[in-house]
Amino acid sequence: MTDDLQVERERLLDEHFREQWSYAEEIPACDEGLILLQVFAEAHPAAYQLALQKGFVDLTHPGFGRMAKWLAYSQHWSTCEMCNEV
Repeated sequence: MTDDLQVERERLLDEHFREQWSYAEEIPACDEGLILLQVFAEAHPAAYQLALQKGFVDLTHPGFGRMAKWLAYSQHWSTCEMCNEV
């Protein structure tokens, strides 16, 4: 990964958003996945809180299937080797 790309990722991933995972035993995704999750959280705060409460699993509420930003995170998470190691 180039230094410029890493700097851009760090800029995109808000420090406050990242901070919520600093004491967690597991984080829900890799850095790229966290950026997608942050974008989802900013666009849909209530849905993000629900996902957070559910541990980002078993999200069968039909509303999640219609949220493009959630679908982008879900697709990334399900295909990313780094996220699946987390």
